[in-house]
Amino acid sequence: VPLSVELTEDSIVPALQYLREDLGEAHARAEDYAIIEGDSDGAHQHSDIGASATHRGVLWNGLRKQALSSANFQLDMSGGFTAANLGKLRAKMGKYGASPADLVWITGPKVYARHFMTLADVVSMEKYGQNATVLTGELGKYQGIPIVVSNQMREDLTTTGVYDSTTTNNGSLLLVYRPAWWFGRRRDLMIKVWEDIQYDQIYLVSTARGDFQTPWTGDAVSVLGIDIDLA
Repeated sequence: VPLSVELTEDSIVPALQYLREDLGEAHARAEDYAIIEGDSDGAHQHSDIGASATHRGVLWNGLRKQALSSANFQLDMSGGFTAANLGKLRAKMGKYGASPADLVWITGPKVYARHFMTLADVVSMEKYGQNATVLTGELGKYQGIPIVVSNQMREDLTTTGVYDSTTTNNGSLLLVYRPAWWFGRRRDLMIKVWEDIQYDQIYLVSTARGDFQTPWTGDAVSVLGIDIDLA
């Protein structure tokens, strides 16, 4: 991120500190996207990324990539976002789906608001008591499994859970066995500042070294509910 020295002098806010914080947040969002949507095996599963060598989505193979690797790890939810279908999704994990404490739902904001929040068994006081979503406006867990809402979860997908620029009105839902996924860091995020005195410019650069992997690609440690209509 380049900025002029004049900007740091004239800005009403401390521009350099603001940009440092913004760059750190951007880096975190990039890691989040790669964890969910990453695909490093040549042509990307999403056509708008394609064979790019520099996009954040090619850092490593992420959760969706593993779930899309086998039809056994997927459930077509066009029949409805229901408790029964969510139970079927969990059942696909077999022994890995036994303990809610080891699992996490990952979804995008639209699927969360339009589907999770309106499930029949959580929306009313009659069914869910004082924690009913009609009262609280939130749902932190379902079936005892934490729900993580990420704005990096794509909701412009086809009915098969990928982006093709034509059919863009579907979201998806990931159910993940957390102990199977490892995030390793060789170097934590570093933000460095370099000043070009010839042109009176300051450059901010963020770097990190890490990897995200699972050794269990043959097992259903990450499953995907696809074809969740957002039209």
